Amino acid sequence: GELLGGVRNAMPAGRRATINGAEVYLYSFTADDLVLPALRPADDGVVTLESGELWLAPEHGVVVRFYLNLTIDNVVIFDRALPVSGQVILRYDLHEIGTPFNITVPFGC
Repeated sequence: GELLGGVRNAMPAGRRATINGAEVYLYSFTADDLVLPALRPADDGVVTLESGELWLAPEHGVVVRFYLNLTIDNVVIFDRALPVSGQVILRYDLHEIGTPFNITVPFGC
């Protein structure tokens, strides 16, 4: 949640697959559905969703894959002092369902 964000509303996209050993279903969403707590547009800042994937494993009630490609312009990341512009690539993959999580921000971010 606080680090990765999420999606408020998603709709089944009609695709099924096996990812990281789990039976999953693809869900679609729009930029308006995104919750991005680590990104805050500054004055006239813009966050643009270029592409995204959301794969859910309903048997386990978990997100197995959440990928986002964003273009940002004048956006503050992780409450840093100055806004930045560029590309944000977010990748979340769940590999072991039922194992306690350990998500950390890489050094220097």
